Formats: sequence, structure tokens, C-alpha cells
Amino acid sequence: MISPGEKTATQRQSIHPSERQQEALTLARSDGPATAALADDDWSHKRAAAEGTTPALRRIRSSASPKRGEKTHLTAGRDEQTIKLAGQLGRLHRRCVDAKQILEPAAARKLLPPNHATAALAYWGWELVRPKRTAVRVSACASSRRTTRTGRRRTRASRALPQPTDLCHDGRVTTVAPPPPDLGSFEVGPELSAAMVPDLEGVNACRTAALSPLLGRRADVLDGIRDEVEFLGLPQELAEDGGLEGVRLVVSEPEQRQRYWDELRHERSTVAAYGFLLHVLASKQPRESTSAAATLWQALSRRDDNPWISLDVPVTWMEQESAVGAESDGDWASKFQDRYASLARVNDPQIAALAMARAQLARAFASDDDVVKELAGAAFMEGTEDAPVDATSVEQKEPSNVEERVSVLVHGTWAWKGDWWRPRHRDFHAYVDTTLGRRPYGAGAQFSWSGRLNNKDRTIAAADLVEWASDRAAAGLWSAFAHSYGGDIVAQAVNDPNNPLSLDELVLLSVPVNNEVRNAVKTGLRVVDVRLSFDKVLTIARCHQRVSQRLPNATNVTAVILNKNSRHWRWSHGATHEKTVWVAENIQTLGGF
Repeated sequence: MISPGEKTATQRQSIHPSERQQEALTLARSDGPATAALADDDWSHKRAAAEGTTPALRRIRSSASPKRGEKTHLTAGRDEQTIKLAGQLGRLHRRCVDAKQILEPAAARKLLPPNHATAALAYWGWELVRPKRTAVRVSACASSRRTTRTGRRRTRASRALPQPTDLCHDGRVTTVAPPPPDLGSFEVGPELSAAMVPDLEGVNACRTAALSPLLGRRADVLDGIRDEVEFLGLPQELAEDGGLEGVRLVVSEPEQRQRYWDELRHERSTVAAYGFLLHVLASKQPRESTSAAATLWQALSRRDDNPWISLDVPVTWMEQESAVGAESDGDWASKFQDRYASLARVNDPQIAALAMARAQLARAFASDDDVVKELAGAAFMEGTEDAPVDATSVEQKEPSNVEERVSVLVHGTWAWKGDWWRPRHRDFHAYVDTTLGRRPYGAGAQFSWSGRLNNKDRTIAAADLVEWASDRAAAGLWSAFAHSYGGDIVAQAVNDPNNPLSLDELVLLSVPVNNEVRNAVKTGLRVVDVRLSFDKVLTIARCHQRVSQRLPNATNVTAVILNKNSRHWRWSHGATHEKTVWVAENIQTLGGF
């Protein structure tokens, strides 16, 4: 029989929607009548109940309360719910959270009331893991008060958007503002498990992406994102202890995936890295599966001993890739073990892994999910050059007279059919015009290029950009907003030895930092480098991600890192050209526009 309070609490999904919150709520309800305030649907008294300060709890508290500063120890004799707490913490660990790392700060956060220490501890643990909200600036006109159904009055600002939260990052507490969930973000952290659950798909996709430069022995690619890699729980390098030959694939046992992750994390095992990748590749969650497929393709197909060119796979299902591409994600996961075993029986494990990765990449390119397509495309991108850090001092040159100049938006690979850069379809063009005041070109014959993934097409596009600018912007270009490989095109145009593009400002939106980009920065034009905290696409492709790291003495570069030092990172490689992201992250101010 469900009580009215429980029924109302169940309906209020916006108040406690996640499974982890429900876990803590179950703990609170199990602690007897002394914690009734923690179990009902009135969450306004939860904090007071956990501190033991509600009127009902004060009446039933023991007279022998601990003195101020004295800690309450949890023992079976003093709190009969301790055993249940241990079981619940174990379940939390298997689902999302490292129980030890949550239990210790929760116990130290407040004095634990002696009559219901377990429930209070559960509440403070829940406070640490529950999703936080972001504080936003609200205008004075929006602060009018409103009466709720329960008779309470509150301002619109108090219920508007999430508030900042304190995060533990590498042992330090940092105040940050996580982005709203509708902007495509996910939670990360070293304590999060490797389980195949929706809440962990983002962090596991990042982990598989970070393995690409590690397996390729390209430690230089991690320069500038080493803190982020460490925050994912990964080592900075891998031990050379073997390869796919030592992997034991058991898709039906979720614990095997976790075991490989633990071994990878603590022992830096290359065998464990491949084992983890194969188990994530077998996932029914398409984003993490595609990230693993792209990483495996980069790691195996680029080896000198790659046997893929002469691959002859006598397996029927590989000859029917269209049928495989039409399968559901659940069918892909359920059939993965048998298919891999069939391939491995007659081929080298490396070929079997490449074949499975190829099949998943084919499925990904047919997906309706843009993030899945981005991750799949990373499998075929070329990494940036393994060049040393350039210590050249670069100062910003004097800007030209911009009164007569216009700006241009340059799309990246496979984005010709997109519309973010077009003036008549998306709002980013209007944002660049009205808010940033950069006057993007909006008449007929906008600049565009083929979008093909090869350097030849980008070289042709660079020459076309110079010719287009001389015709449509005779006074020169004020600013170029370039996304991904679009930045390489603008850089090549700026570096043209015969007819260089006249440009005052280059805004890099998730652009690989190759030699062309570095040389363009060294010309002294103003550069705004807008980046994700961790770009999965560029990491899989083994591309450098920070201009300021490759050119540490370039004073003409302004770096804007989205969600820096936050537990919430963004999914999309294309988030840097979204108006909503620019507004939420205040890129206009941080970039000096």
C-alpha cells in the first residue's frame, strides 16, 4: 500500500529523478519512525532532519547528545541500520559511485545525530552525488514573488535554474557551475565505475577515447589535457605487457568489464586496455560503443603490422553489413560474443577486433544521432604532427580598420549539408552579428567547401577562400569563425605565401592544432581558442587540442575552455558553435568580444 506522501514523492520526478537519489531516500525510509521527516515527500525539512533539528526529532533524541566537535561513531550497537547501510553503499558502488569516496566526506560534513546516524549519513551522501543546479543572473524584473500551491512564497530566481556546487577535483574543492542538462552534458569523475548504465555512458566514452593516444604511444597529444585524463581515472601511460591475445571476452558477465577497467586504472595494463575497449564495443549504448570502435580502429589500423589490407573474413554476417546496420542496439550487444568468437577462430584477434569495429562504425554512420556520427568520423581523421612545443614569442599585431570589413563562418568536415554557418537557417550567424557585432557576411554566395575528409580538398578550399574574400570582402576579413577542419582551411589561407588572406581575428571552434594553425597564430592575428574540456573526437584522432600549450609564449591567444574544472562535460564536438552554449558559458566576455 503506497502512502499519499510516497505517491506524491514518486510523482515529483523533477525533485529527485535519479536512481542514486532514490537509493538515499530508501535508506532514509528504512531508519524507523525517528526519521519520518526524511522519508516523506516534504523535502523542505530534509536538511534539518539530517541534522536532527526538526521539532519531532528533537523530542525523541537522546539526552546524551555528543558535545560540539565530537564525532559520532557508527556501530551496530548504536544504530541497527548500519548493516543495511553497508548493503546499500555496495549497490551504489556497483551502479555509479565509489562508496568509500562518498562515505568519508559525508561523515565529515556534519555532526551525525546519535538516534539516526545512518539515515543522516545516507542523506549527506545523497547530497554529495545528486545532480546540482546552475546559478544564473536574473534581472530585477524577474524577481517578482509568486505563491505556490502549498502557500509558500518564493522568487522566480530561486526556482529558475540550478545552483553552483562544490566539487572535489584531485583533492581540491572547486566551486563551479555545471551546465543545464539540455545542453548535452554528462558527469565525469575518477570514482565513477565502468558499468554499462546510461548515466555512465559519457564518462566511459571519454575513457575509451583517451586510450587512443595512449595505445598509439602519442603522449604529446595529452599535453594540455593531462588533468582531464587523470580525472577520468586513467594513467598517463600504459605498460607494454601484451595485446589482444591476452584478452578474455565475456560479454555476458558485466563484472569482467569492470575488472578490466580496474586493472587498467591501477596496473596500467595494455591487455586490460584492449579488454576494456572490446567490452565497451559490445555495449548496447551506441555512443560509448562507437567511441570504442573508433579508438580500436585508430589503434590497430595504423600499426605497421596491420593485416587489415589483406583481410579475408569467411563469416556470413560480415557479407551482410546492411543487415547488421539495421539491427537494434540490443541485437548488436546480444550477438557480439558469438560473432567475435567466429572471427577469432579463423583469424588473428587483431583482425577480429578490426572487423567488429568496422561493423559498428558502419552502424554509426547510419545513425540519426549526430554525436554518434562525430565519434565514428574520428576513426578516419589524421592526427596532428608530433612536433615539439614552439617557444617562439608572438605578440598581437595592430588591427586594421574594421569599419568596412565583414566576417565569415567556415564549417568543418561533412558539415556542408549542415546549417549552423548559414545565415538563413540557424541563430549562430545572427548571434555573431547582433551580439558579438562581427558583421558576418550574409548576402548571396556564402563561402562553403566540399567537407570531404582529406587534405587535398582543404587545400583547394583555402585557395577558394582567398578568392572569395577578394571578391566579397575587398577590404579584407574582420573575423573568421572556423569549426574543426574549417580552422585548417582558414590557417592555410592565412599562410599562403603568394596571396595570404587578410584577416584580423581567428576564432577557433574545436580546431585540431596542426602546423598550419600554429603558423597562422604566429602571424600575430588575434586568436580566440574555444575548446571543450575534453574533446573526444580530437582525442580519438590523436590531435592536439590547446593552442596555448603548443605556443606557450603567444600573447595573442585567448583560451576559453568550456566547463573547466567541472564534473559536467559536453558531448558534442560541435557544441562550440551553438548559440546556447556561448550564452550559457559567457564566451562573449571570456573571449574578449
